[in-house]
Amino acid sequence: MNPRTRALREFVWAANLELADSGLVTGTFGNVSGADRDAGLFAIKPSGVPYAELTPDHMVLVSLETGEVARGDLRPSSDTPTHHELYRAFPCGGIAPTPSSRPRSRRRGSPCAAWAPRMPTISAATCRSRAG
Repeated sequence: MNPRTRALREFVWAANLELADSGLVTGTFGNVSGADRDAGLFAIKPSGVPYAELTPDHMVLVSLETGEVARGDLRPSSDTPTHHELYRAFPCGGIAPTPSSRPRSRRRGSPCAAWAPRMPTISAATCRSRAG
């Protein structure tokens, strides 16, 4: 696996663990995805895998162009088509849908903060406000 793909999977894995630790998701529901636009891919949490069992290798790589699985042995999140459409509509580097009407901001030292200089991360609330 090339270093860029590995870094993307590790980022998305860590961001998903951070989301789970935040208390904004329950069970296996909810996920974070991250995009590498130069590679034409985004990584997303697989469907039905508990956060406590996740590893970077579980993250599913999806084509930004087609929305089809590019690499991964597991089924991607059922939210994958939504993430794909958001990446096509917005110049963002990550998506973190949450049930919160006031999404948490990035914390210093978090995986999301480390990715932030590259491209902004958007939340479901941001998408609603831009689309409306």
